[in-house]
Amino acid sequence: MVNPFTLLRIYGRMSRVLGLFRSAFESYEKEGSMSKSLFTSKAFWTNFLAAAVEVTGALSGVIPPGALTLLLAGFNVAIRLVTKGPVHVLNSAARDDE
Repeated sequence: MVNPFTLLRIYGRMSRVLGLFRSAFESYEKEGSMSKSLFTSKAFWTNFLAAAVEVTGALSGVIPPGALTLLLAGFNVAIRLVTKGPVHVLNSAARDDE
């Protein structure tokens, strides 16, 4: 059985992610600014790979528990410093089809 506090923490993180997606989408709609695809985002791929490593337990014998979280936080800060623009999930052609 899953710990309710773990579920609450996951819910909080997912709410923040969805909030970021919403604000990026609204910014794109308002300003019509060009943004890059989510799949070319350094932050996206760093987080995706870290999640894959955590889920598979690939580094469980190498890195102590919790160290990957600290490393990921450091990478996210560094990537945020070099990131200049927003990202989008759907391009304008795909959005027009809906």
